[in-house]
Amino acid sequence: MVEQRLKLKVNQEKSSVRHAREARLPGFGFYFTRSGVKIRVDPKAIKHLKDRIRELTSRRWSVSMFYRIDRLNAFTAGWMAYFHLSDLAPRLRELDKWLHRRMRQIRWKEWKRYAARRRNLRKLGIPDAKHAGMGCQQQRVLADCRVGRPSAPGL
Repeated sequence: MVEQRLKLKVNQEKSSVRHAREARLPGFGFYFTRSGVKIRVDPKAIKHLKDRIRELTSRRWSVSMFYRIDRLNAFTAGWMAYFHLSDLAPRLRELDKWLHRRMRQIRWKEWKRYAARRRNLRKLGIPDAKHAGMGCQQQRVLADCRVGRPSAPGL
């Protein structure tokens, strides 16, 4: 039908009609609920997403924060456009927290000295008493970022 009506060539090896349990699409999978079949993102695709975000948020990559955010936005927009049909909301909340923590780590490394950290924390409205002991303790500040939050996936 497709070949005659739309004049398209169909690859018989790749094309088939299958049950959702057996179907495979690049980056997607299926799962079953009471309301029917739903689409999920394949775990390999999530791993690839995290690996690429790690590259873009590497603290060794010395580029401006504006450029870094621009590259992250371009990548995530494309990724979301591809996977927009799948059920992602819970997974994206976890990934968002993880990404925000990585971005805080980058900013903290940019503020190399105690004086710069103290000055920039003041600009952000954090009182002196709160950041008095933070100025030279990178690990403590990054650990404080996680207080009250579940740990980030895959770290």
